[in-house]
Amino acid sequence: TDSLKRNLIAPLFLFKNTQSAWIELSQTAGLVQLKKEERNPLKTSTWGTGMMIRHAINQGCKTIYLGIGGSATHDVGTGIISALGGKFYDVNNTSLEPNGAQLNEIDRIDLSGLDSRVKEIKWVIACDVKNNLTGPYGAANTYAKQKGASPEVIVTLEKGSKQFAKIIKKQFNRNILDISGGGAAGGVSAGLFGVFDATLQNGFEL
Repeated sequence: TDSLKRNLIAPLFLFKNTQSAWIELSQTAGLVQLKKEERNPLKTSTWGTGMMIRHAINQGCKTIYLGIGGSATHDVGTGIISALGGKFYDVNNTSLEPNGAQLNEIDRIDLSGLDSRVKEIKWVIACDVKNNLTGPYGAANTYAKQKGASPEVIVTLEKGSKQFAKIIKKQFNRNILDISGGGAAGGVSAGLFGVFDATLQNGFEL
């Protein structure tokens, strides 16, 4: 699906004779699939990218290379995590949608339903920017405007990113605020590092 969960057909690259796949997030969660008036990082999600990753895992892949340019999203990777079986809850134990609007409500990440094969995956994220997740040069302040965010929405996304980082630190003891490149693709790199211990590499060199 695209970033608004509409069905589409999108390609991925399977390496010959290896258990690896190269997946471009922009093929599913990209700005390119949206009309200008449809852009809204409060609503968009990387869920379709997660479904593509699941498809690669079903093909026997053990290494996922994820290119993350051109995203329409700011969900800090919650859509991908959700598509692979993760769940997000607020303080009242209510299930949350994996999108930018719900980030600030997240109080707990539940991986009990995670696809067991995900724990064996080696994650390599191809990232060509150095922006951190938050701050004046972070994901929301640098990239959210082009994804359709108003100044008020940018404030909401920044707040949500900080809340998500707080929960990651509490549950997984990883600091996702100081990773160079953590702000790419609405924080996908930071989120996947925090939950799945993904590695970030320079995309051009990779």
